[in-house]
Amino acid sequence: MLILILFLNILDLILVVGLPFLFAFKTPKNRHPKKIFYVLGIAAFTAAIIATMVFRNDVISVILLSTVYSLTSQLLFCRGRVALFYQIVYIILLFLIQLMAVTIGGFLIQTMYFLGMYWIQCLIFIIKFALEIIYTLLIIQVVRVRSMSDVSKRQLSGLFLIPIFSLFSMMTMLITGNSFYNRYGYGILIVHVALTLVVNFYCLYLYYDISRNQEMKRELSFARRQNEIVYKYYAAMEQRILNSRKIIHDMRNHINAIEQLYASGDYEKGTSYANDLRELLDRLGLKSYTSNRMLNMILNDKMTRALALGIKESISIDTMDIDFIKDLDITTIFSNLLDNAIDAARDVPEGFIEMKSVCFNDMLTIYIKNPVKPDFHVPMPGVSTKPGHKGLGLSNVARAMQNYRGELSTSVKDGIFCASLLFPLSKV
Repeated sequence: MLILILFLNILDLILVVGLPFLFAFKTPKNRHPKKIFYVLGIAAFTAAIIATMVFRNDVISVILLSTVYSLTSQLLFCRGRVALFYQIVYIILLFLIQLMAVTIGGFLIQTMYFLGMYWIQCLIFIIKFALEIIYTLLIIQVVRVRSMSDVSKRQLSGLFLIPIFSLFSMMTMLITGNSFYNRYGYGILIVHVALTLVVNFYCLYLYYDISRNQEMKRELSFARRQNEIVYKYYAAMEQRILNSRKIIHDMRNHINAIEQLYASGDYEKGTSYANDLRELLDRLGLKSYTSNRMLNMILNDKMTRALALGIKESISIDTMDIDFIKDLDITTIFSNLLDNAIDAARDVPEGFIEMKSVCFNDMLTIYIKNPVKPDFHVPMPGVSTKPGHKGLGLSNVARAMQNYRGELSTSVKDGIFCASLLFPLSKV
């Protein structure tokens, strides 16, 4: 029997360590470190759990486990405010589940004492394991089905209040309510814990509705921006067609003028006239940067603005295939990055924008580079370097790329800012 109890204790430790990492692994990820770091993260979390067993203080346990788990999850699995909310709420609710198992244990000891302490202990372990596994699988489904987007810091802070208050309430009831439960039984406490968990899951549901509403507003905003780009593109095309008709109408006269200049022996003026005419014809056509219709429109729109500001362009993406990306996400990704590049390059002498693509080993990498001021720092997601902006540009780009398992990375070196977009092309 002692061997069985020892085995159940070991299994308990394995589940307490393994289930949180199963949750982190099964929910959306944007971090892919080397395997050795996963081992170190699991070791750190295991050490934190063992430390809580030594201290046996519920407040210290929650703070320590929440801190260590959120740090390891942010570094190994998913970084961001929403991910942090998931991670802390998961670990707090897991602690509530364990408190519920302890409560049920007290109820079993009172009502089923005839089984003996060893068998009651085994039964408590089994109930605890079942509750933890069911809870983890349930919250994984909730998170995966109701994938959420970033919300404001104020909204996120408010949503933390419910699980934190639930934990505080449960711990207070367990500490101060022994006499009450000894007199009236533990059934009321079990119902209270169950209702508390229901309220917390409902909190996640409300959070999804709030974030989804904001996501729809963002999608509407980008759809409007996309429509504006398409309108400008076709308006520019219509104007170019009108101008081309005027030039075609006068083309005979232009050709006659060039012929007369060459016939008279004035080759220099004839060559200059022909070059001017060629330049005029080049301006009539919209550039074909890439085969993707939406990205081509965006590049024509943004590069027209850049050239008007005196910013040079160097774009080499003609062989790039991004047809697997939705038009709305193309607008979100490239409009934000190119707008940022133009705003930065316009403030620097001899500003330029360089964009190129590299395809290697089923990975598509796109680089967008531009010079920046000497005091420029890479902005954190959600923090803007522009007055009056909320800093959602890079966050929106990263979020759109997650739909295609892509990653965004930014860096500054020798006064050049580089945004790197990495897309896996394999479907595995």
